[in-house]
Parts: sequence; C-alpha cells; structure tokens
Amino acid sequence: MVSLIEWASLFKNLRGVVLFPKEPDEGKVKWLVRKHRYRRLGIAPSFSPLVEQPALRKVPFVTLSFPAEELQRLSEILSRKAEKYVVESLILSCCYSSPLIVTDERLFVDLEPFVLWSLRSNQRLGEKDLIFHLRVASYVIIDFFALAKEAYEALGDLKKLRKHCEKRRKASEKDGRKRFWRIPEDPEGKIICAYLDLLPALLEELEGGNPSAASLIRSEWTAFALPITCAFSLGGQGGD
Repeated sequence: MVSLIEWASLFKNLRGVVLFPKEPDEGKVKWLVRKHRYRRLGIAPSFSPLVEQPALRKVPFVTLSFPAEELQRLSEILSRKAEKYVVESLILSCCYSSPLIVTDERLFVDLEPFVLWSLRSNQRLGEKDLIFHLRVASYVIIDFFALAKEAYEALGDLKKLRKHCEKRRKASEKDGRKRFWRIPEDPEGKIICAYLDLLPALLEELEGGNPSAASLIRSEWTAFALPITCAFSLGGQGGD
C-alpha cells in the first residue's frame, strides 16, 4: 500500500497509467519518455516485462501502489476477468483519476470484459492530434467521477446496480461520440479509444454471492474504482 501523502502527491502529477504488453515496444517507450519529461506515467505493480527494460525503472515511469487494501483486494477478485496487471492498471487509472494509455492495440482484447463503448477508426492520428486527444481522454474520468458515488451508494441493491450499469453504458456511448467527434468512426477500423467500467464485473461477483466482493461494499475506498475511465491507444506513434 501507499501512504495517503504519497498517493496525493502523485494524484495531480500523473499524466496516465500505461498499459504495456509483456514485450514493450522500445520505440514507444522512448516516445513516452520524450513526451513526458515533467509529468509521471504510472505502471501496475505486478507488471513484469519478459525482457528487462531499464527505462521503465526511471522517470517519468513510476510503479504505482493502491492507496487502500480494499482496492488491492478488488484487483484480486476481478483478475479472473483478465490478467492481473491489466486489472490493476484499470483500477489504478480510476483511483488516480488518470486515463489508461494503451501501447499495443491487441491489449484492447484483454480490456474487453470492461468495455462499455469503443471508437473504431481507420484514421491514423499524427503526433499533434494524439497528444491533443490524450488530453481530451484525461477529462473523461473527471467528468464521470460523480457516478462513482452514485454507484457506491447502490452497492447493497443489486436491482439498482443493474439500472446504473445500463445508464452508464448509454452515457458512455453518448459522451464518447460527442467528445471524440474529430475522429471519424469506422466499424471496420482499429480501436482508438474505449470507455471502461468495473461496475458490471463487480455486480457479477455480487450476484454470484462472492463473499470477498460483498465485504467491499462497506468501504468508501471501493468508490474510487467505480468512475468510468478512458483507454486511449498510442496507435503507431513511436513504434519501431
């Protein structure tokens, strides 16, 4: 766990949580370093590349920790949905209020259990447009944070939670199309960004009677994992 002081100090200085494949593209790592000299980029604690990447142990990268044990436990509960480091990255994106930066498009397959809506396009974003849209993506979780409180207060009522899940899905699609209007949609294109939500997965555990999941509904820290966040792809930027 990380102390509240350490968590707070990173909260405003974190540009995003980076989701790497097990073999990170060196070119994309260098691009991220070059473009984030003054802000930090988070990495999940359990992420371990197959080949050592010394750059990932230096600024701007920082290995994140959960600010509360309840969030750690939630990551363990939901790790049956995707690889542990993927789930950790998603929860950390929520509790640090930062977008998820996806460095390999294939990772959207791992994120699929949590996707509410995704934008596909054949448009390749140039560096300037990518940086702009990463900034746009960073406001998604901020604008949706109020939904975290709403969801937390309904955790003891499964019927309400189901309605909230549907409401959040519709809100995500509406917001995504409006927020990212500059990127032309193409259902045959690659995923550019996706809105992600942990609530449906938590609801499934509660409906299944998971006692570990049920124990989380009493902690306000659980609410920190319940906003809607945005995952944005780096595409071919910086790739080898």
